[in-house]
Amino acid sequence: MVKNVIGILAIAWGLLLASAGRAGTLVVGVEQLDYLPYYTLENGEYVGYSRQLFDAFAEDSGHRIEYRPLPVERLYRALLEGTIDFKFPDNPSWRKELREERTLTYSLDIAPFLDGVMVRSQFHGRQQDVPLRIGTIRGFSPWPLLLPTRKGNIDISENNSLLGLLRQVLAGRLNGAYVNVAVATNLLARIADVSAALVFDESLPHNRGHYHVSTLNHPQLIGELNEWLVNNRDRVGELQERWGIAGVVRAGSLSEHGGRSEEAPF
Repeated sequence: MVKNVIGILAIAWGLLLASAGRAGTLVVGVEQLDYLPYYTLENGEYVGYSRQLFDAFAEDSGHRIEYRPLPVERLYRALLEGTIDFKFPDNPSWRKELREERTLTYSLDIAPFLDGVMVRSQFHGRQQDVPLRIGTIRGFSPWPLLLPTRKGNIDISENNSLLGLLRQVLAGRLNGAYVNVAVATNLLARIADVSAALVFDESLPHNRGHYHVSTLNHPQLIGELNEWLVNNRDRVGELQERWGIAGVVRAGSLSEHGGRSEEAPF
């Protein structure tokens, strides 16, 4: 009798934990950046393509999601310290030195991206193998520009603001900005009279890949997200079309995993 009672209590406790885990709030650490069409903060609210995708997953799966914006350089530490459950965006090739030999679990592709150098239109295709002053967002590393096959010296500077970085290029203080091309194009389109002033220079090193979600402690939930992504391919594709990020990945990527290139894949 006692054994039966203990068994029943154990089953009930297990069901309670499973229910709590399913109904509990998932804390997703996100970047405190204006990074539309992927994401941004509007009056403190996380919005954009990724918000719509994660909200759709949460609605279908019965989870609640809390989006916690943090500076780029603090996100990995928050994930490893357990103050957030998930990090987005992430990629297996990013910031390996910060993981402290701990194993992260990554989702399937969440969104494609193209990172490259935006230059003033009159200099498009004219800056190969010459000294360059290139800016990037603080915390990012434009590793394709730093490969030994690249000729010509490159001076890299950082800026906390994407808009500030693009304005430096527009003013001629930088030769180019190594950024997400869709994000820079979206931002420029919101600034009067400069939408066509900067263009992506495909003759300079660039990188294509996908953003993922990562976790340290919840691999089972990544599995649940992956299953949802597979079962909702058309829905995800429609979201990417709506936000203008579909089809940015082509053959010939510089790395298998891609990524914002926060770290070279070697």
